[in-house]
Amino acid sequence: EISLNGFYSDDDFGYRQIETHGATLNLRRRMTRRVTGYGSVQYRRADSAFDTATCEANPLIFGLDTMDPLFDPVTSCASLAAQNGVTNTVIGQIGASYRIYKNASVFAEFSHTKRFSPNDLLEYDENNILAGITVDF
Repeated sequence: EISLNGFYSDDDFGYRQIETHGATLNLRRRMTRRVTGYGSVQYRRADSAFDTATCEANPLIFGLDTMDPLFDPVTSCASLAAQNGVTNTVIGQIGASYRIYKNASVFAEFSHTKRFSPNDLLEYDENNILAGITVDF
């Protein structure tokens, strides 16, 4: 099986805007009666921005701790502004499942995520391993 999905989202919360779009390519192949292999590659571009004046006037809606005695809304909102911008993320995943009974399977997956951005604060690399049991009802 091969599938290709695309997505787009443009969220405007009045004080914060996030535009996201991307695509996912999924591959799945039954290797034997009991073993299935699968993988996917996803690309996502996100562009986020917010109104600094709104942040300074209402820092609570941005999750800032106004009760901290050293809290400064200008500094805190400037720090948040530095953590917004354009990001490009690539995610690769590979896995396999093994059917142990007619309605139960065990699986293992590995994924790697890499985010690119002109802003170094927004970049990251992440590896993830997931294993589990799936029961179908």
